[in-house]
Formats: sequence, structure tokens, C-alpha cells
Amino acid sequence: MEAHSRYSAGLIVPNTSMAHAISALETVWISPFWISPAVLFDPAFHNDPLPTYLNSLGIHPRPIPPQRHNKNVLESKHKVIRDISERLKHASSSTTPTQLPLLIQQSLRICNDLYGNDLLSAYELAKGFTRPVISMAATIIVPDEIVKAHQALVTKRKLTLILRSKATTEMPLSVGDMVQVFVKHQNQKRGHWFSAKPVLSYDLASRTVTVLGANGRKLFAAIKDTRPAVSKDELAATIQDALDGMHFSVQMAIDDTVDIASDDGTNTANQYAQPPPPDDEEDETPATVTCPASDTPAQLPPTPSSAPSTEQSLSKPTISTAGPDHPSVGASIEIYWPLDKVYYPRTVTRFTARSNKHTIRYDDGGKDVTDLKLHTWRYTGATDRDTVPNSGPTATESEYVESPEQETTAPVSSSEFQLSPGQDLVRTEEQTVAEFFDILGSKEFMLHQAQGMPPFVTENAYSKEEIAFKKTVREVPVSQIPDDANFIRSHVFYKIKRCDDDSFVLKSRIAPHGNEDKGKHALKTDSATCPPVGIHILFSIASIRQWVLAKIDFKSAFLQTGFATREVCMVQPRECTSRYRFYWLLLTAAYGFVNASAKWQQLSDNLLRSLGFLQLVWVPQLFYRLQEEALTCVTVKVVEDVLFAAPRHVVEDIISLIQQDFQLGTIVFAPGTFQFYGLTVTQYDEYSVTVHGEDKFQSFEPFPIDRTRRRKVDEPLNQLKLRAFWSLNSSIGWLSIAASPFCAIASSLLQQKGPYVAVKHLVSQFNVLCNLKKRGTCARYHRPPANSYPVSLLAFADASRTLDHGQLGFVTGLLFGEFTEGSVFHPISWS
Repeated sequence: MEAHSRYSAGLIVPNTSMAHAISALETVWISPFWISPAVLFDPAFHNDPLPTYLNSLGIHPRPIPPQRHNKNVLESKHKVIRDISERLKHASSSTTPTQLPLLIQQSLRICNDLYGNDLLSAYELAKGFTRPVISMAATIIVPDEIVKAHQALVTKRKLTLILRSKATTEMPLSVGDMVQVFVKHQNQKRGHWFSAKPVLSYDLASRTVTVLGANGRKLFAAIKDTRPAVSKDELAATIQDALDGMHFSVQMAIDDTVDIASDDGTNTANQYAQPPPPDDEEDETPATVTCPASDTPAQLPPTPSSAPSTEQSLSKPTISTAGPDHPSVGASIEIYWPLDKVYYPRTVTRFTARSNKHTIRYDDGGKDVTDLKLHTWRYTGATDRDTVPNSGPTATESEYVESPEQETTAPVSSSEFQLSPGQDLVRTEEQTVAEFFDILGSKEFMLHQAQGMPPFVTENAYSKEEIAFKKTVREVPVSQIPDDANFIRSHVFYKIKRCDDDSFVLKSRIAPHGNEDKGKHALKTDSATCPPVGIHILFSIASIRQWVLAKIDFKSAFLQTGFATREVCMVQPRECTSRYRFYWLLLTAAYGFVNASAKWQQLSDNLLRSLGFLQLVWVPQLFYRLQEEALTCVTVKVVEDVLFAAPRHVVEDIISLIQQDFQLGTIVFAPGTFQFYGLTVTQYDEYSVTVHGEDKFQSFEPFPIDRTRRRKVDEPLNQLKLRAFWSLNSSIGWLSIAASPFCAIASSLLQQKGPYVAVKHLVSQFNVLCNLKKRGTCARYHRPPANSYPVSLLAFADASRTLDHGQLGFVTGLLFGEFTEGSVFHPISWS
């Protein structure tokens, strides 16, 4: 991407001087470690010239036996590296007079074994796969924020090691001492320490100790498997030893007697506590409460989860035991929604005795199948005392706090919404949408899937979409439509969007059914989107060149693609008021058409080319603009969202030219935080960039599959499950921008399942997604040191390996670019 480079961005460039390459290694940003500077090698990696160079720096390479890998796994791993090296040699033989430099071959081997938490350089490669390989605390300069983050990580590991360490010497005990008991897991190799228990007695002859367990029972254990509860001074001294030489302080609130392994959440250090006890362990079950021998049962104290505060208390209607178990077909009932604290009218249309579920109809014509025993309902016009109780977990009165000051209000119909005096309707809508974002997330949903959402919220969102959509259609009476017309139906889906100011808004979209189009097989339907590597390049260039980021999106982009070339009539969705009198004749391509995305891509590509942009062949939808052989702007395009990296005045000129022909929705300039295609991007004043996709990542859910179906591992999937499987894989791959290279590995691993996908692949996808959600979703692009020339780093996933020790394959790194005197690897760190 560098304008003054004489090499193409897609070619592997040989280094012109090994001395320059060696000097580049000196500037690699590596985080410090708590041991003396040394390099730990696999025996296969202990060869020249790298060990000789490290010895010249005072760093002593030490060959060690391989960790975590047996002989077959290690040989297979080396074979993959050799295959990659040979392919790269053949690929570059036609364009370069010499073979790949030895440094690149060394980097292929070493990067495949680097431990990401100890190497914070261009990418954290192979995070958590093997033990530390490199540590250069005395020779490398590291940014302060990376040092602090690494120190916090080391502190967490040290505390975890302290809490999991097993006592090796017997300690003198006495009756009444608080001790902890070490219990092994089922595999008999590892275990954890139980909560502190008082000593009842101990026998030196049998070397056993008796402690008080749960429910008043006695627990017998060997003396060697017990230890006293750690006191405040002892724990502080141990932590200080763990943090020796790191200049890092930890604020901890510790009582005089610390229960390290307790699960009550009172200990600050317990956030690094042990894994949960085995399922068959009964010592940690909560104690039961014995009721006294009287007519009045004992009153249990309210738990934090079942006793909300006074401000958040929910008024529960009076429960009556009278009434039938279920309403008859055709009855009009009202269902109570706790989120809105109102009753909504429904009509029962069907009852299935086998499943004990009712089919209810909404006022807008929608239907839903539910079990009324899980809800609080009553007949229309009934009072609170006539409410029919449910049998679900919300039926007990102890879960609600009665509010004596709250008056009983009349039921509110579905077309109304009650507001408190002085309450703003707009503010109420924003609060409602924010509450439903915690439930629905950022995924698309239909109207019947948003149970309890007030109708005025969805009606406002649909009315805005219909006003914009009607500008691109013409209403045609039903009598004037020919019989052989190209008819398609439509529907409306909704989505809660997080704005750039962290507010939430409900968006709706009218989507025609493109699969019903008669001409879908004769149209071009494919369209390209920018891969994650293009986003990485843009953020890297912005931080290196100190350029600002700017984002724009086209308002109703598909509706701005020009006049339609075919006559397509669309049936209005059921939310439309003129549904039975008119059809809509589409005057332009709309969202949902099979060729709409391809038409928009062609139009937007021509727009950028007319502004002087050139497209990088090797990265789709990545454009750059040159002026006198100098790079002036870089942009990436993802459907209707466009992201720029350039000086501010250059971006302002480009946006003003775009606004002459197109209508834009959002225009955001950095520094600051903005949303880009589900990702939260923040650029700071020093031009460093932080990207995270926590909201989008947590909304990913695998296709549900019951336990009995999991046993049929080789059963093929139907079209619905197969579509959901591939869609989730693509979404995981897109989030490799922010969720570390593990998402790229997982997506590549799942994509290689081949055309035959069975139930076992769904189970594998579920396990991979659970593993990914335990990791961080934040990437940081730092500015390199002054007077240094950045060297690009190309990282790709090696998914030819299956899951290894619960980890997701390997990441292999390859350096490409010309090394110069001040070369550095662009610093990108993952958390």
C-alpha cells in the first residue's frame, strides 16, 4: 500500500539486506516476562542463524522438550509448515530471482509456536497454544498500556496458581480451626479447595481429620489434604512474592480470615477461583431450613434475586384459585406482561390437549402458540381478583413485592399506552427499545417474536419505513393487474440498532420475497464485501499515517439504484392499511430482490472510481486514491456503509461530492466512537484505534438441537439448519476484526466441514462458539515509534488441524514487505 514502494501489495518481496532484517527483529515489540531474558526453543527450531543472533544480544537460547505435543502431532505440525514454505517458494519463483529469505522461513516456524500473551507485536499469534517461547525484557521498549495490561494478566495467573496450589507439608491442627479440604476431580489428576470448614476432630493414627460439612454432616479427609485458611498477612506476602520485580500493585479488600475457595463472592481475589466442584459432590449444597412445630410455617428470608428493591418492585395482581385450568376456544382473554405491567387482549383460537398449549391471536392478526400456565391471564372485563393463576415459576406471591400505595388501574388496550404525568412519549419509546435490546440483541426479528413490546413503538418504526418506501413505488389497483404479472409477497422485519451516541432506535424494513421472483435465475445476484483483512489494513494505515477515520452510510441505499428494468408487483405487508385495494409496482430495486445487492455494488463502485479511487485487486472492496504517486485516502465498503481513512479536509471534499448525487444518512468523524457494521470503533487523539464487537458477538446463538438428536451424529441437516450453520460461520469470520484471530481460525475450521454437514458439525459449532465467548473481543491498533518504517504482517489461519487440547488450531504468520533501516512491525495487540 505504500506509494513509494516498487512492489505490488500482493507479492512477497525479498529482503535486500540481511542486516536490515536483523535490525528489524530488534524493534519487534515484545512484552516483558518475569524471568531472565531467554529464548525457549523446540529442538527442531534450534538452528542457525537465529540462535547466533540472539546470543549476540545476550539472550541465551535453550532447547527444551516439546510441551503439550506428542511426536505425531509435532511431526504433523512441522509438515504443515514445510508445505506452506514450499508453496510460497513456488508462488514467488516466477516474480523474484531468488528464493524466499531464510528469515521468512524462520518466522513461519517461530510464529506458529509463539505464545500470544508474551508476544504483543503485530498480531498475538497462537494465543495460549504452547508455553512461552520468547522473552526480551531487557532489549525491547514496550508501550505503557501494553505493559500494564500484561502485568495484570501475570497477576491473575499468579493468584490462580496460589489458589490452586496443593499443600505438600502437614500443618498442626486443633479443634475449631478453620481449614480447607482438597478434593480431587473425577480424573484423579487435578482438584480444588473447598470452602473453609471448622475442625471437629483429628486422628494422628489414621492420619485423618473430621470437619463440619453441609447440612450438619461430617466430612472425613486426610491430614495431607487439608490446610489452614490463609490469613490476610500470609496472602499479602504471597502476592508480593508473585509480583516481585513487576512494579505493579494490586488493591484487594481482604478480611482477617480469607476464604479463598469460597463461592459467595465476598473475596476480591476469588474472581480467579477454582473451577466448580464435580456434579456428584454434595458437601456444597445449601443447608435446609427446618420449620418449627407450629401451625405457621417458617418465613424464609427473601433472596436477592427474588426480592427486588422498592423502586423496582413489580405489583402482582391478586391470585384466585377459582376458574378453569384453560379457557375455551373463542374466549377473549387478557395476558399480563410484567415488562409493561399491563394486560394485553388476546383471543384463543385453538387448544392442543397433547402439548397443553393454546393458539392465541393478536389484534393485528398475528398468531402465537404458548402455554398459558406460564403466564398470568384473565378473561376480558374481569378484575384482578378473577385472575387465573399460572403454574410457572412466576406464580408465587413471594416473588413479587406488594406495593400498597399503588392503585389498581383499568386494563389498557393494545392500541393505547399509559404515561405517568409529565412523562415524555419519545423518552418512553427510547427506554422501551433499550430494555428490549437486552432481550433481543442486535438480531433481526418479526413482530410476533417481540412479545410485550408496546404497539406504538413498532407502529412508529413501520410508518417511517413506509413513507420512505412509497417514494419508490406506484400504487396500482387490483383490477388493473394482469393475470400473468410477476407477483411477489413481502413482510416486515425489525431490528434494534445502537446509534453512535450509545442510544437505541428501532428500525423496520419492508423486504420483498426475492425467491418468488420469476426472473431470479436469469439475473446476476452475487456481490462482494470487504473481508476482515481490508479493515485491518485501513485501521493500520490510519494509525501509522495519523489520519482520521470517517464513516458514512447511504440512506435506503437500494432505493437509490435508479429505475427498475422489469415490472414487478409486490403485495403489501399486513401492516399496510391499503393492503386489499392496491398493489405496489416497484419503480426501483428494493431490499430483498435477488439482484439488488449486485446492482448497488456496481453503482457504488462506479461512484468511487469517478472520484479517483482505484480498487486493490487482492482485497475486494478496498479502494485507495493516489495524487502524484502519493497515497491520499483509503476506503472500504461494506454494502451501504463506507469507512474512510485520510486527512479530514480530504474526506470532507469527498463527502461533499457524494452528496451531490446521493442522500446520506449518518456522517461521523473521529476522534470519537462510532458504529461500523456491528462493530464499535474508537479513535483517540493520538490516532490509535480500538475495535470491539461485544454486542454483536454475544448475540450469536447456534441452532438449537435437543439432547436426543445429538446422539444421531451422522444424520444430515435439513435446508433450514444448513442455512443457519453457514450463516453463523460467516458471521464468526467477520468478527475476526475485533474478536482476535481465534474467530478466523474457528470460521475457517467450520467452513472446511465440506458439503456434507451432519448433526455432529452442529455440536462442534456449539462448542466452538462457547469457547470463543470466553475470550476478549477487542483489538488495538497502536502508533509505531517515531522515525520507523512499518512492515506489513500477513496472518492467516491454519485450519488443517483439528481441535488440539481444547484450542482452535494454529495461526501462522508471514512477513512481507521490504526491510529498511528503521523497519518495525505494526503493533496490533489483542485482548
